[in-house]
Amino acid sequence: MKLDLALRELHRAENSLAGDLLKVADRHKVDHEVYHVARDLAR
Repeated sequence: MKLDLALRELHRAENSLAGDLLKVADRHKVDHEVYHVARDLAR
């Protein structure tokens, strides 16, 4: 059952990271490289 908990935490952490990357992308719309790389990584 520890594997189940680890997978849930991994999923939560990945979703959190994706959300943070989208926030970074939104703050850096003028810097196209940062914007597009952050959005690609979030995807």
